Amino acid sequence: MLNEIAELARSLENEGTLLPVGFSPYREPLKWVVHIKPGNPLSVYLEKTETARPRPYSAKRTSGIIPYPLVDEAAYALGVDRETGGGSDRRAAAKHAAFLKLLQKIQLSPIVQDTALKEALNVLQKTLSQQLFRNDPRFPEILSKDWVAFMFEGAGLEGQLLFEREEIKQFWAEHLSREVAAHKKTSLVSHGTCSVCNHHAQLVRIAPTKVKKLSGGDRQLMSLNASAFISFASDSSDAHLGVCLRCAEHISQTLNYLIQDERHRKTLLLALQAGGKVNYDSPANQVAVFWQKSPHEGDIDGQEIELSTLSVAALMESGPEVEATLNLLQSFLETPWSPKDYALGIPDNRFFLAVLSPNGKGRIALREWIAVTLNDLKDRLKAYLQALKLRSPDGSASRPPTIPEIVVALRNAQDRKGGLAEISPNLVRGLLRTAYLGTPPPPGLLEAAIKRLRSPRGREMQVIKRQPPPFQVLAAVLKLALYYGKKEAETMEHLNPLHLDPAYLCGRLLAVLEEAQRRAATGKLNTTLVDRFYGAAATGPAAAFAPLVKLAHTAHLPKLRRENRGYRQLEELLTDIMTKLEAAGGFPHTLSLMAQAQFALGFYHQRAALAARSKTEE
Repeated sequence: MLNEIAELARSLENEGTLLPVGFSPYREPLKWVVHIKPGNPLSVYLEKTETARPRPYSAKRTSGIIPYPLVDEAAYALGVDRETGGGSDRRAAAKHAAFLKLLQKIQLSPIVQDTALKEALNVLQKTLSQQLFRNDPRFPEILSKDWVAFMFEGAGLEGQLLFEREEIKQFWAEHLSREVAAHKKTSLVSHGTCSVCNHHAQLVRIAPTKVKKLSGGDRQLMSLNASAFISFASDSSDAHLGVCLRCAEHISQTLNYLIQDERHRKTLLLALQAGGKVNYDSPANQVAVFWQKSPHEGDIDGQEIELSTLSVAALMESGPEVEATLNLLQSFLETPWSPKDYALGIPDNRFFLAVLSPNGKGRIALREWIAVTLNDLKDRLKAYLQALKLRSPDGSASRPPTIPEIVVALRNAQDRKGGLAEISPNLVRGLLRTAYLGTPPPPGLLEAAIKRLRSPRGREMQVIKRQPPPFQVLAAVLKLALYYGKKEAETMEHLNPLHLDPAYLCGRLLAVLEEAQRRAATGKLNTTLVDRFYGAAATGPAAAFAPLVKLAHTAHLPKLRRENRGYRQLEELLTDIMTKLEAAGGFPHTLSLMAQAQFALGFYHQRAALAARSKTEE
């Protein structure tokens, strides 16, 4: 995975998207520029500005005194101690001394060879030591937290900020490399072969740039701290990443690029605390980042769309707008590759997806890594979506639910304490593996859906908060678990009268008995026989159905016949199902988990078919 991210980083670097090593964007603007004009005497003046520029950064500068090269807060760069509100920075003198010490290091560094830059550094040293900037009338306006940079107006460097000179960037990268490579206890630096670029270099313990806004916080790449994972002869508290600074920085910055771009990031799951609040530090949180090795936009129904973005968006969006995305994806999956596609190597182009989670408050854990060619992705996605496709409750259309819709349907079951039931992150990642790698549906998926259907809310046939009906989503999940990769994935998209599984027939029968009760009722039913007997009928049909069938024949059906409320249709259905059940060996005494899934699917299919027929007759 690191190699693929590093390759993407090289592309972004060539495009100018990545920042220099050890640099980071800042929310605070650059507020002052100290202009230094050589001559006798030296001329120094201050320019007030509001410029947003990337600047040197170190994750270690939280409470310690760590200066940045030739650009920093005024307490560091000029020794200013004035704070907003009239306070004083008591460490300003120490900060400025550290800044001057770093300036001396830069002057002595063999990296700095440019004579013009050397002259500028010498003059800057003189300017700071003599505090010539204090002569400017604007100096009292500067506060300790204001960012200050320096510009040398001579030797061909006019108009250039000194910290942005290439040699200063190289110095900072080298300086930072030693800082993040040194072991905490011994201060020794490990050298070795970088596992990404294969160059012999200093191996860093942490990546200086944090991965930002991952599950609500900034988090850092660092090595694992359990002895089982330690390598390179380090101890458990001081292990390094096994990569050099440049590769570590490129990986962090590229992850930032992916996470901050909605075309390359989707949140799969957020862990909830009591009261419904999100626990952002929970390792159960799942964020997917994805990209294509060679970005390619395909012409789908007249629209130019990047294929990787379409493939993921169709599975991970929610809401009514997902319908159009799914239709586009379906068109892509059903269109064979053209000779031009083969000539461009598009079928062999690769799609990458990584699932990341927080690991505590400041670290990142990789939960899943998927790499697949577009050709394989196309075949596997087609099989996955077909297995999930199910006719809607009113019989109007078929569409597969997306992963967020499945999460909502599985999660909305209330536990015994009245809170939302938690869903295993493994189920979500298992669905991704089925969709993109073609593995069987995840273990536990069928059980979770069956458990959810025992609640009346799980059998809800109405749209809730712009999501598909829970029963439709859960029945689709059962269909995926039962028929993924089988021919029945197509034939069981809607009611199948030729499907003679006893459990499926029992489910159909329960839907017919419920419909008879509904039609016989003179007003709205507060509780139907399904509300009272679904659990018993779905686990022990032989015992549960005898009184229900008797009730239909003695109470509901006679009333329908007398009052002409669709008696013939239900009587024919009842006879047909009972005849098939008799031929299949009668009512089963108990149903296994798989058979309960068949039962639920039969119940949904028959319910949807009856609802569609009623709608047509209206």
